Amino acid sequence: MTICRRTATLRLLMSAAGLLAVSVLPNPAWSQGFPSKGIELTLGFGPGSGIDSNARLLAPYLEKALGVPVTVINQPGGGAVPWANKLARTTPDGHTIGMVGFPLLQNNTVLSKVDYDVAKDFTFLGVLTLDPAVLAVAANSELKTLDDLISAAKAGKRISIGATGKGSVDYLIALSIQRASGTKFGIVNFDSTNEGVVAALGGSLSAMPMTVSSVAPYIQSGQLRALAAGTETRAEGLNAPTFKEAGVDLLAAGSYRAFLAPAGLPPAVKEKLAAGIKAAIDDPEFRKKAADAKLSIVYMTPDQTGALSGSLVTAARENLN
Repeated sequence: MTICRRTATLRLLMSAAGLLAVSVLPNPAWSQGFPSKGIELTLGFGPGSGIDSNARLLAPYLEKALGVPVTVINQPGGGAVPWANKLARTTPDGHTIGMVGFPLLQNNTVLSKVDYDVAKDFTFLGVLTLDPAVLAVAANSELKTLDDLISAAKAGKRISIGATGKGSVDYLIALSIQRASGTKFGIVNFDSTNEGVVAALGGSLSAMPMTVSSVAPYIQSGQLRALAAGTETRAEGLNAPTFKEAGVDLLAAGSYRAFLAPAGLPPAVKEKLAAGIKAAIDDPEFRKKAADAKLSIVYMTPDQTGALSGSLVTAARENLN
């Protein structure tokens, strides 16, 4: 009799555990009513970074497309590794998504200790822009060209270059210049581009790599000067040669701003999010504001984004090991 009671109790507990497991997983039935509340758009960098300005510019149009509030949430630190680790383990209900820079997400799997698998732990939703890389100095810097910076380093002068994490495009700019010139720089990591800019303006940092959308306001205000850009041709307003002209082949010419969510997103939710992102990007008002902000829109579908990610993982393993 005691054994029967124990068996019955065990079955009851197993049944309850099964119900609990079902309750915490995304249910396709509720996905038809998605979104049922506001959406958090999380970022691995602080306010003022290129990715932050991209996200905040698009957020109102994503709200318009999805019909719910979209809140940009900054989670800076650690070159976006803690942010990515956290997003990978967030409940995949579509109400928390992220924007990240490619190839940062992929490079970190080679250069840093991460708790995520790029191919298995994320659902890709699309690419917004390709933001070209730029190396900038304070407007009053004695370094007038990229060759000046390299020559100073070769002469034994301490040259420091900022970065926002080991896998960031900023870091890859410094690494690319080192490889092309045979010199070594002090690479200083910051939680955001703004912190690096402040250090460059204050004279404690020789140069700060960033992207066109980040540097444009500082150049327009006369605070920074561009030494080189990752654009194919000389970009209007930068008044600087391309890295190719300066003899540097970049490991990454810029940063793709990509949308992603945790793996396991219900197909209906993925479809709605991807359609909302595409509608926001296609909004004529957003397009005008993006052009004014010097953003280069390079839209990619979720499948194209996944394919790009795979190719960048391969490139990271080949070039950064």
